[in-house]
Amino acid sequence: MNTVILLLNFMSVFMLLNTSKEAILHNNLLEKLIKNNALKVKIIGLIVVLLSFTTSAVTYGITTGILINLTLLLLTLSILILFNPIKEANYKFLILLFIISLTIEFLTS
Repeated sequence: MNTVILLLNFMSVFMLLNTSKEAILHNNLLEKLIKNNALKVKIIGLIVVLLSFTTSAVTYGITTGILINLTLLLLTLSILILFNPIKEANYKFLILLFIISLTIEFLTS
């Protein structure tokens, strides 16, 4: 469940980060679609943030879930803010990393 919460946080932060006016866009179809439909993507991003907070609160309890999700949100924000402008956020690598993390999480639980 940790990986799912982290993935929801990553998706929401990525959507909200790329809708800002100062965002550095790459030649990626996904980022261009996000930039062209900014209002819809902001609403979807906020819904995904609320979904990740709800999932975290249900999994860990209200207080612990909020604290864990805030920590994961800050971690994801800092990683994306650092690596997005230098084009190190490779989507294939991130998808592979999430799949490996999800596999390890389910095998150890």
